[in-house]
Amino acid sequence: MIVLGHILSPIDYGVYGTMMVFIAISEMLIDSGFGGAIIQKSEITKEDINTLFFINVLISICIYCVFFLFAPFIEHFYNISNLALYFRIISITLIVYALSIVQNALLIRSMQFKKSTIINCSATVLSSIIAIALALANYGVWALVFQLLSNALLMTLLLWINNRIKLEFKFSKNSFLYLWKFGSNLVAGNILQTIINNITTSIIPKIADVRSAGFYFQSSKITNIPVNILSLSIDKGLFPILSKEQSISTICSKARPLNRIFITFFMPLFPLLSVSSAPLINILLGPNWLPASDYFAILIWSGIALMMQGIFRNIVKSIGDTRIIFKVELIKGLISLFILLISIKYGVLFLIYGFVLTSFIGVFVWSYIMTTRYTYKYYEQFTDIYKPMLCSITIYLLCLILSPSPFSFWNILLSICGYIVYLLLGALIGINEIKIFYSKIFGLNQ
Repeated sequence: MIVLGHILSPIDYGVYGTMMVFIAISEMLIDSGFGGAIIQKSEITKEDINTLFFINVLISICIYCVFFLFAPFIEHFYNISNLALYFRIISITLIVYALSIVQNALLIRSMQFKKSTIINCSATVLSSIIAIALALANYGVWALVFQLLSNALLMTLLLWINNRIKLEFKFSKNSFLYLWKFGSNLVAGNILQTIINNITTSIIPKIADVRSAGFYFQSSKITNIPVNILSLSIDKGLFPILSKEQSISTICSKARPLNRIFITFFMPLFPLLSVSSAPLINILLGPNWLPASDYFAILIWSGIALMMQGIFRNIVKSIGDTRIIFKVELIKGLISLFILLISIKYGVLFLIYGFVLTSFIGVFVWSYIMTTRYTYKYYEQFTDIYKPMLCSITIYLLCLILSPSPFSFWNILLSICGYIVYLLLGALIGINEIKIFYSKIFGLNQ
């Protein structure tokens, strides 16, 4: 991303970002929440695995056919040259992705996180090399298209090499009914969540221009780096561990310490990244991308909310109560639509403020659900977050006061120092997770 950002233009990324909205939603639909069912189910059969494989591939082929037919209409709607051709090629990724879902679910189920990380990193590095070569050869948008396609191909190939289980196109009604019971509400919730998270990218080309969409898409991608790391850690670590438990109270009690660890060490990162937004964008992408720093400085705050939502969501998913996930995402979707309709007429920045606001409203919705339906009460939630939150706000304000200019490169050093001061301040006010961290590092007794 860093190298490509220096080679490709904001318009290239704007075109790519417009297509990625459709790809992201389609991937949720192809998975259908059934991959999570395979991870959550205590005992899986060959019929379960084959049924999941059959459904994934069938849905992906159907979606590809629809996109292939409607690509010219999408090009006409956005008035972007060659969008139909780009879209038809990039949509092949969906079929390739479908071939990897079962293998990936089995890898996560067996908690082989090291292998999963190696496969992901290998595919990412190799596909990035391909994209950089194409970008240097002036292929523009095609570099991004083939980066996504090659990444999917490499990841699928490596997953199949790692797990040589024989998969067949066979369908079991009983397996489907179980998968559907778990996955139907989950996929609906996932699609709503994906629409909420990506709708801004698809709207910007209509209310502004493709260049602005490119600025937003890149700022969103950089925001998603820490968010995705957290999401992967939560999904691949928290969900498989909690899914082994059967009692709701046990799941909630085991989730709390993990929640505190995520909140304590990751909450301050987002406001500190906001402080250093301009120099960070300048270093990562170059001076041509500086307008994206205004978007990034606002958008990065949503990371706090998305992290907390991810924790609550995985607790509920581990319990198997996927209907609640759908209801929460539906409520968030309606709120998001209301805020969108208000903010859309005021421009791109207001759209981004609206997205961040929606993200935090989502936290309050989840908080209410955890208190009223499960055993994770308001007081416990507040106890888990208030000290890290106070320290994070204090350090953020201190960095703003000390910052010589929003564009100063010193802001990056200031943010790093701010995080160190946060850890010291957290230990002084008694954040237990930080005290444990120091005891592990320096061999001290608590």
